[in-house]
Amino acid sequence: GLCGGKWSINSNITIPRTYHSVGVLLKDARVLTAGGGLCGGKCGDTNHYDAEIMVPPYLLDSYGNLAKRPKITSFPYDLVPHHLIQVRLAQAHPGDIFVLIRTSAVTHSTNNDQRRIPLKEVKKEGKTYLLRLPDKNIMVPGTYFLFAVNQHGTPSVGVTVSYNPGVH
Repeated sequence: GLCGGKWSINSNITIPRTYHSVGVLLKDARVLTAGGGLCGGKCGDTNHYDAEIMVPPYLLDSYGNLAKRPKITSFPYDLVPHHLIQVRLAQAHPGDIFVLIRTSAVTHSTNNDQRRIPLKEVKKEGKTYLLRLPDKNIMVPGTYFLFAVNQHGTPSVGVTVSYNPGVH
């Protein structure tokens, strides 16, 4: 993964995840990989009806323990492109940022829907942030996880928000 602006090597997966597999970012920022198989060659002719959950390095401190994470305490559930939203953290720190990550839709080892959208901070007062949402050409309709990310790159547990143009 990318750590401190440099790529680092993580541990190897234990099961080859090939055709008809999924890799999904979970709400708690871990990564689920599942399925796959019948690829022939090195990985054999086996279907995998199992799953693995990876704890990425961004969730760990320098000792390998779970890192302290930001905590979102207040947020809007419904989003409208190019509007402002108010998000509150349990504790605010310099360097906190916010991102939307669209929930996954994976098929045939390809995730066409997931995207990361950084949010622009307009104003900060104490633990409350005023953030600008992107326009509808960037933030397409659907369900997203909203993450706060601290200065160390450690994300909060995501909160589920959505943009449904039929509602507004």
